Amino acid sequence: QYKVVVFWSLWCPHCTEMIPELYKTYPRLKSKGIEVIAICIDDELEGWNRHLNEKKYSWINAIEPDNGESKIIKEYAVDGTPKLFLLDKDMIIISKPTNVKQLEATLKEIFK
Repeated sequence: QYKVVVFWSLWCPHCTEMIPELYKTYPRLKSKGIEVIAICIDDELEGWNRHLNEKKYSWINAIEPDNGESKIIKEYAVDGTPKLFLLDKDMIIISKPTNVKQLEATLKEIFK
């Protein structure tokens, strides 16, 4: 029912810390029916592919270069990375946590 959308970048040190932390929580999220969609905003397709092959993230992965023409980056007003969004079943943003701990706290409240 819920989705977590995370915008990230290969060159972002906060992303390289947060993405593995989020991935550790992924089995718990998935068990509650929450899907994660990780969108890399880089234009380095080879580096992104290499990274995914190395890390083996099993959630939904996408790349959407931030070239000023991306509809999704504009829709979500992504002005930096990492950016987390929690969406409900209607794809409405219900939370914009700044880190994994805030995401977990929000989900704990939802699933009371």
